[in-house]
Amino acid sequence: AEVKFGILAAQNAVATLLVSRVITPSLLRAASESEGVSRRVSELSRLLQRTAHFAHVDSQAALNDSSQPDLHQVLKHVSSLRELVARVLSLPPDPSMGLTSSTEEAEAAAL
Repeated sequence: AEVKFGILAAQNAVATLLVSRVITPSLLRAASESEGVSRRVSELSRLLQRTAHFAHVDSQAALNDSSQPDLHQVLKHVSSLRELVARVLSLPPDPSMGLTSSTEEAEAAAL
């Protein structure tokens, strides 16, 4: 995405995938294993979904929309995720990602 659309679009895409395909499902899976989904987990899930959505929206245009009262907070999370993605992308490639456990051990621990 970076080559075709630029670094910001690449950061947005990675941030969206990270939130929508990794963090939110993990949160909801952990919550469902406990005694139901609490109100706070539900609120956090909605915030994460909005963060993933607004990663692709023009921040200045979105700030002019008064129908989104917590938009400033959401855009702050988007900015933080973009910064995280930029830092991760700037790291030198490491096939082991600095992990000492094997793939099999990691998969077993995830189940």
